[in-house]
Amino acid sequence: MGPLNGYTVIELAGIGPAPMGGMMLADLGAEVIRVDRAASDAPSAMESVSGRGKKSVVLNLKDSDGVETLLRMVENADVLIDPFRPGVCEKLGIGPEVCLARNPRLVFARMTGWGQEGPLAQAAGHDINYISLTGALFANGEGAGRPLPPLNLVGDMGGGGMLLVNGVLAALLEAASSGQGQVIDVAMVDGARRWPEQKEQLARIMRSKTRDEWCALLEGTDVCFAPVLRLTEAPEHAAAKARNSYIEVDGVVQPAPAPRFSRTPAEVLRSNPANGQDTVAVLEAMGFAADEIKQLQDKSAVA
Repeated sequence: MGPLNGYTVIELAGIGPAPMGGMMLADLGAEVIRVDRAASDAPSAMESVSGRGKKSVVLNLKDSDGVETLLRMVENADVLIDPFRPGVCEKLGIGPEVCLARNPRLVFARMTGWGQEGPLAQAAGHDINYISLTGALFANGEGAGRPLPPLNLVGDMGGGGMLLVNGVLAALLEAASSGQGQVIDVAMVDGARRWPEQKEQLARIMRSKTRDEWCALLEGTDVCFAPVLRLTEAPEHAAAKARNSYIEVDGVVQPAPAPRFSRTPAEVLRSNPANGQDTVAVLEAMGFAADEIKQLQDKSAVA
């Protein structure tokens, strides 16, 4: 069991950094219950990875009984992850005030691109927009040349998912002493702020040899060096293999849980769940009677 064993996280289904943050909390031993919508396409390989270790409950949050079911679940939870634009949870009747009234110790973590307030709060955006506004994308350019987008690793994952986990862990520690939960405003545009590091002289030197030539020259020395690997090459690197840094779940090669703990090791307990496969089991464990669950199913409040 991981170090977060005993903690319960409710993750409202979304995309990008929020599922990644939930995955990391599940890797660390928390019970992560994903609240899915009934209709959903088959998950992509990446979505399957971010769904590992979680349970799935299907609730109709546009139905009053579905909302009440979620609020009763909140009473038994430590964390709720909100992946929606500002105001969506309030519109559904599951905003921070309502949830904290049910459970004052709840950590209500809100994951957005632009934050809960400000002129861009309601604006649409993608990873590249957030890192553009902070200067992080500019720092990936060469002189006056075009910047090179660093996939979604800087904005979505670094500035979003990792910042979310950091905030959740800090809030859980504080709640343990104060007995009070709080709302966390996690904005990718905040987490993606970096200083430019372009050294033309070093770049010119590095271009004088191929990657493999630099590897032959520098590997095994005390120089701060690493080759830039393709995503498909990374799991095959000797260092990754020596540390068992990658695992395979349902045929998908993916990073192993991290960080590593000497006494409470993190592990992947289950693969990405089918939507709603745990609805009955989760509700029963949270005190719902069998006839209550049947009534909710008959009303299409849960599935």
